[in-house]
Amino acid sequence: MAIQDYLKAIFGAIGGGLGAIQVANSDGHITNNEWITVAIVVLGLLGVIWGVPNTKTKKPITTTESTTTTVAPTSTATRVRLSGE
Repeated sequence: MAIQDYLKAIFGAIGGGLGAIQVANSDGHITNNEWITVAIVVLGLLGVIWGVPNTKTKKPITTTESTTTTVAPTSTATRVRLSGE
């Protein structure tokens, strides 16, 4: 397994951890309980993001029959009345 297989989870956990640290540091210091919360956020995001697979691109739908769409030109204009006119 290469590091590329884990980059999505690593960057997601770093981003979530930095966000949790910012919230925990809103009063100017971080307590032990807040560090535990940061650790739970980082570990939780590592597990959740790593566990969700990347989506595969779907093949475009191709049809064998030809379809033609005709759009009639519109020549009517709508005037918007502004207050004060």
